[in-house]
Amino acid sequence: MIDFQFIGLNHCDSVCGLTIHRFDEYSVVIVSEKPGNQGTSITNAAECLFDQVREEFNLDRVVWIEHYPDGVYISPEIMEPRPETWDVVSFTADAEGLLINRLTRWEPVRLEKIEEIISGGGNPWDIIALTD
Repeated sequence: MIDFQFIGLNHCDSVCGLTIHRFDEYSVVIVSEKPGNQGTSITNAAECLFDQVREEFNLDRVVWIEHYPDGVYISPEIMEPRPETWDVVSFTADAEGLLINRLTRWEPVRLEKIEEIISGGGNPWDIIALTD
C-alpha cells in the first residue's frame, strides 16, 4: 500500500492508502482511509478519487473497493471509532463518461471474497462490474 495524495472536495488536499492489483483484463483498486487524514474522506470523494486514480495509473476496467481500518473515525464530527469495513463501490457514468454522483452505490463485501479476487482465484465481476 502506498500513500496517495489526491484533491478532495473544494480542492482540499487529502490522502488515502492505495493498493492496485493488476490483471490482464481488469484491475482491483483498494483505497483505505488513513488515520489523521485532514482532507476529504474516501467515501465523500469517491467519484473524484476514482477519476484521479484511473488517470494517474492508466486504468481501464476497475473493481473499486473502499476500506476503513478498525478504529478509523467516520468524520471529525462523529468521534466514535468504527469497526473495519470493506465495500465495493459501483459508479455510473453518463453518455460522455462523466460520473453521476447520485447514482454511486456502496455494497459491503467480506474480506475473504476480496482475498479470493486479488489472488486470481475468483471472478471479480461476481462482486461488481464498474462502468467503463
